[in-house]
Amino acid sequence: MYKCLMGLILRMLVFLSKKAIKFPLIEEVSLLSVVVLPFCITFVVVWAVNQHISFACIGQDFMGIALMITILQIVRIPNIKVDSILLICGFMYDIF
Repeated sequence: MYKCLMGLILRMLVFLSKKAIKFPLIEEVSLLSVVVLPFCITFVVVWAVNQHISFACIGQDFMGIALMITILQIVRIPNIKVDSILLICGFMYDIF
C-alpha cells in the first residue's frame, strides 16, 4: 500500500519528493514518507481490529489491489497475456 500511495502522490505532487527530514539514528527521509507510512500502518491496524465488521471487505480489497499492483511492478513480465493471467488469478483468489 505504501509503495502504491507514494508512487501516486509523487506523480501528482512532484515538489514533495525534494523535501526531507533528517532523523538522528536514520539518514534523511522524505517528508512524504513520514506522512504516508503512519497512514498505511494505521489503515492496516484498524482493518485488523475491525475485520469482522460487514464493511471490512472494502479495506481488504484496497490492500489486495495494492498488493497486486506492487507484485506487477516488482516482477518484470514479458507480455500482457501473462499479466492478464496473473490478475485473473488474483481476482479468483479474492473471490474464493
